[in-house]
Amino acid sequence: MFHGVVNVAVTPGYFTAFYETLKGGAEDGAGKVIALVREDGEILVRNPPLAAPAPLVPPGSAFLSALERAPGAGTFVSRSVVESGHPERIFAYSRVPGVPVLVVAARSTQAILADWRREMAPYLLVVVPTTLALFLLTLTAARRALREEEALEQARTEMARREAAEEDLRRTQRLEAVGQLTSGIAHDVNNLLTVITGNLHFLSRAGMDEARRRRHVINIQAAAERGAKLTGQLLAFARQQRLVPQPVDLNAVVTRLGAVMATTMGGMIRLDTALAASLWPARVDPAQLELALVNLVINARDAMPAGGTVVIGTANLSLEAPILPAGPPAGDYVVLSVTDTGTGMAPGVVARAFEPFFTTKGPGRGSGLGLSQVHGFAHQSGGGVLIRSRPGEGTEVRVFLPRASEAAPVAPPNTEHEAGSPQGQATVLVVDDDEAVRAVTAQMLREMGYRVIEAESGAAALRVLARAGMANEGAAGEGLAPGEEVRMAVLDYAMPGMNGLELCWRLRLRRPGLPVLFLTGYADMASLVDEPASDVLAKPFRMADLAARMEALLRPGPVGTEEALAARS
Repeated sequence: MFHGVVNVAVTPGYFTAFYETLKGGAEDGAGKVIALVREDGEILVRNPPLAAPAPLVPPGSAFLSALERAPGAGTFVSRSVVESGHPERIFAYSRVPGVPVLVVAARSTQAILADWRREMAPYLLVVVPTTLALFLLTLTAARRALREEEALEQARTEMARREAAEEDLRRTQRLEAVGQLTSGIAHDVNNLLTVITGNLHFLSRAGMDEARRRRHVINIQAAAERGAKLTGQLLAFARQQRLVPQPVDLNAVVTRLGAVMATTMGGMIRLDTALAASLWPARVDPAQLELALVNLVINARDAMPAGGTVVIGTANLSLEAPILPAGPPAGDYVVLSVTDTGTGMAPGVVARAFEPFFTTKGPGRGSGLGLSQVHGFAHQSGGGVLIRSRPGEGTEVRVFLPRASEAAPVAPPNTEHEAGSPQGQATVLVVDDDEAVRAVTAQMLREMGYRVIEAESGAAALRVLARAGMANEGAAGEGLAPGEEVRMAVLDYAMPGMNGLELCWRLRLRRPGLPVLFLTGYADMASLVDEPASDVLAKPFRMADLAARMEALLRPGPVGTEEALAARS
């Protein structure tokens, strides 16, 4: 049954008024468009309204193309197809549910950009200067880093150049020092050889009386002793002499030597002492210490040709840090100082004072090795030397000696030896590759009463002892009688093939307690210091020195007995 039809109609003006409220004021609504558009492109309602009836949206327009891609809702950018001369707008559309109608809203791109600029202006006023400032800071830092890197690279290049120049300078100085050292040695050795050869020439003449012959022998002996002193000073400078450090009372040494040296200073020079109370014991080699003190006092005396005062002082000193880069390291030291009131030294002379053969004295007044010996002795002992001097104000030399942990003996040991009688015609093995030196050493031992077996090398010595068995086996060896055994070995240190220390170790494998006396003119003395049941005698040596060392090593008792030596080894 048909009951009727309800027809509801809304006038376009309703929508126009409603859309007007959505657009806002005139200023806000500039460039805005709101419309109802049928899906076939007919514009039903539009605000702002058109002056004439709105035509259909033409096929192929941006609106219909967007509707084909997204029928429900979407956006597109275009100019108005029903109004000419209007700016580009951004359109958004959405379908009304249940009917073929779409709501379309648009606003001009210029208005959107203007709103964006207006809203972004406060942020830009803060962000842009900040960004610019950060950029400038970053640019400044980058430029500074680049300049610093360039400066650092220049510094590296300059440092490398300076290091190369310094190395060349050091190489040149080393060559100059070697040349100066060689010429100094040649000069002194040639002087000694002149004395020796001249006196030997006189001795070779026939018909010489005993007094003149003895005088020439004394001259030769004096030249040989000067040569021995020269080589000793060279070894001290090279720090190759054998040191036997022990606790030493420095005040006692100064008192004892000062009394002796005071008589040799002359009437114009006064020798005083300034000894510290409660002085620590120093750990040094007593013989080298005395030689160093004598060298310092002689230098001080020679620096005062018109007279003056020499003061020998002692002091305790604890260093927390080195006084100078080249000075002694931190630690406890006993300081020996020698101060004079002489002519003093210029800075250039002080800088070269420890160089070998460098001297400001006249010809024949010094070898230039005194301070070199002091320098080598102090540094090898674990200390150092410092000089303070000015022209016309005198000189002070301070020798820093390491402090000993134990007390020094009450009296210094007696270093004078008297040759005793040989131990029951003991048999001694003498090994030296130099035939002349071996013959002289063997002759000295035979005159002392020892029986001597000679060998020219370590291998030859081992063959001799292997045939004899080094024991009472009754075997007859090369130069050994049946049942004879070697009681002691006298070995040259520097030999080709097998040196004296290696030979000593070979001998100790067969005979642990065999006493060994090393003879050496130049060697790594440090390797022999701790060798048990042995001693070292430097070449050249006197017969009395050889006899004393032999007697000490063969002396019966807790020190010299073979059983004790075997226990020490």
